[in-house]
Amino acid sequence: MKLCYMYDDKFIPLRDQFLSNIKDDFELIEKKLDTPTFGPEYHLHRLFGGGIQVWKDKVKYLLEMIEKCEPNEYFVYSDIDVAFFKPIIPILNQVLMNKDVMFIREIPYGSLPQQGGDVAGYCNFGFCVIKSCGRSKQFFQDVLHMIENTKNFVDSHNHALWPDGLMDQTCVNRILFSNPSYDLDWGTFPLTFTTTAYKDYGMINKETAVYHATCVIKMEEKIELLNLFKQKVLG
Repeated sequence: MKLCYMYDDKFIPLRDQFLSNIKDDFELIEKKLDTPTFGPEYHLHRLFGGGIQVWKDKVKYLLEMIEKCEPNEYFVYSDIDVAFFKPIIPILNQVLMNKDVMFIREIPYGSLPQQGGDVAGYCNFGFCVIKSCGRSKQFFQDVLHMIENTKNFVDSHNHALWPDGLMDQTCVNRILFSNPSYDLDWGTFPLTFTTTAYKDYGMINKETAVYHATCVIKMEEKIELLNLFKQKVLG
């Protein structure tokens, strides 16, 4: 199974830690990006996930992978702020169930998390498994279109969070939840695939298979979280 990921020069230490944690014999496919730059006026929300150019590059990369793979072939996409604590291919083989796309849940239980007054996080977009098919291709084309064409999005306090385009994860959730009949057979992984929020539910433990270091932006903070959660899982 292919596993694809992206990085830039600023995040090479995080990339190296990511690669060292992989427990499966994946065919690794990497994409190097130009390092994004941000002015001092950038709102914090515009920096999550690398900012708008990275959001667009990520979705374009997924569309490239869909074209590259054989029809109905599955591949894994992962951000590099993800840690693996056990082999995951056996788990994927059990849970994919012919789905078009599978996501980690942003939080394990409860209602849809909000961000800036909008649905942001039922599905986390830092780790997913995708089937190369027409439905997944159309979905990510729709995500890219929404990123590029939703301008000047403001929150409930009228703060312009994303003046130049909407965050990729928010677009994923908007599309999936604004139209219940959207033509995509998608699902979420077992709750052993986790994010930082799972700590608040006492759900980071020896059963955890995958952890995505969310809620921080700086590389040093991500590495600190990854090491902390590794200790919690592996002891």
